[in-house]
Amino acid sequence: MKSHRLLIAASASALAIGVLSTVPAHAELESAPDGHAVYYADRNVAWMVNANLAATSTFGVSGILAASGHAAVDPKAIIQATKDYIVKETEVKDPLVTVDKVVDGYARVQVSSKSGAASDAVAFLKLKAGKWKVLTVGSQFGFDELRKLKIPTSLQCCATDE
Repeated sequence: MKSHRLLIAASASALAIGVLSTVPAHAELESAPDGHAVYYADRNVAWMVNANLAATSTFGVSGILAASGHAAVDPKAIIQATKDYIVKETEVKDPLVTVDKVVDGYARVQVSSKSGAASDAVAFLKLKAGKWKVLTVGSQFGFDELRKLKIPTSLQCCATDE
């Protein structure tokens, strides 16, 4: 029985030495195209470069909120910033604001008048220093105008070539 245990222990040691000896001393790591990960092809393993990435990126997907301290997406703050802007800068005094979509620190909202006194419009906002700021309001926008404002493509629902 003792010799059987010794044989098992020797086999396990030989197996461990054999496995360890197959691991290359200088593993070749590849950077992922987005730069967020490194990949070790021989072992089919990937590692995140920034272990805190989820706290700093929305990964281009709406509905995911990057937790950057003060910058969490708050629909109420977006609505209030839009209402304040509309009341101050236009003749509409009863704005009704609905958040359509939020992507990478930008928001698209629908704006109408509760009384129907004004035509419906779209506003684009940007999060700056923890506060939402209206960039533009209108019913139709050119692609060039939205590009200059750096509005993400996924928010550009109402752009035209004209």
